[in-house]
Amino acid sequence: MSDSNGRVEAVLFSGLEHQGDGLLLNKVTLTLTIVCAGTLLAVIIGLLLSRIVARPIAHLRDAVMKVAAQDFQATVPIRSDDEIGDLARAFNGMALSLKQARDAQKRAFQRDKMTAMGEMSMALAHEIRNPIGVISTAAGLLETASNPNRQDELREMIHDESQTLNRLLKDFQQLARHRQPELSLIDPMQPLEKAIRVLLAGRDNIVLIRTPLPDRIRVWADPDLLHQAWVNLLNNALQAIGEQPGELKIGHRLDGENVEILLQDSGPGIPLEEMPRLFEPFFTTKNHGSGLGLTIASTLVEANGGSLSLDPATGPGACFVVRLPRAGEAS
Repeated sequence: MSDSNGRVEAVLFSGLEHQGDGLLLNKVTLTLTIVCAGTLLAVIIGLLLSRIVARPIAHLRDAVMKVAAQDFQATVPIRSDDEIGDLARAFNGMALSLKQARDAQKRAFQRDKMTAMGEMSMALAHEIRNPIGVISTAAGLLETASNPNRQDELREMIHDESQTLNRLLKDFQQLARHRQPELSLIDPMQPLEKAIRVLLAGRDNIVLIRTPLPDRIRVWADPDLLHQAWVNLLNNALQAIGEQPGELKIGHRLDGENVEILLQDSGPGIPLEEMPRLFEPFFTTKNHGSGLGLTIASTLVEANGGSLSLDPATGPGACFVVRLPRAGEAS
């Protein structure tokens, strides 16, 4: 320090300068080390979380999507005994239960379908057997009959029973394969009026009593399908009345967002014990008829978004109610 040239002072200053650089370098190194260690630790923790939580959740999500798409073979791998593993086991058990329930439902549906087909086939065979027997007997008698009047009678029997078979097969075909409705905005009374004009032509002994429906009421429906339904219902009513004089009453009820059209005949009515089977295929209490008329009518009304029912509280005869959703009111 006493050197006049300042060498000692210079050495001391230089040493302090180098010492300052070393401290700065150590701080930078320490900072980088901490950052790298933190980053590495974060990556390790992220990988662990991904393996422990995120990946099982992703597997569970994928399995849920598959089950939602009716793929009940989907399973979630079980890789731990913690809550995630319990959740995976519970999901796999649920998927297995759903698969078993679906398979059981399919078997039951197939069994019911085969049973229904068998019952309908037996009923159809029973209905066909009688006309075929009459035709066969009449054809055999026709070969040996010498009386012209008797021959004409036998030919008429064959013709009538052939027409019965034709109507039966048409009814069965209509029941099994009716077309899809083509909806339009219509007056709900229009299809009924059309059916009345056709079926009551020549029936002067039938009195028709109407309660007009307000003109503004409209429904979305297929007029042709509803016309077919009303034809079956009117045929049923006329068969109940028979050849003697009778009357048909047509009324209506407005029930909130629905309109109900009522058709009541003056026939003998329907016994209480027969009402539960009324719309079953081939069920009939008449001597003639396929037993498909009411079933077809109900199917056609339901195709238009409505329903067909029997109203047992309207008095004598049978009263059928066609219920259709209202589309609003015409301006």
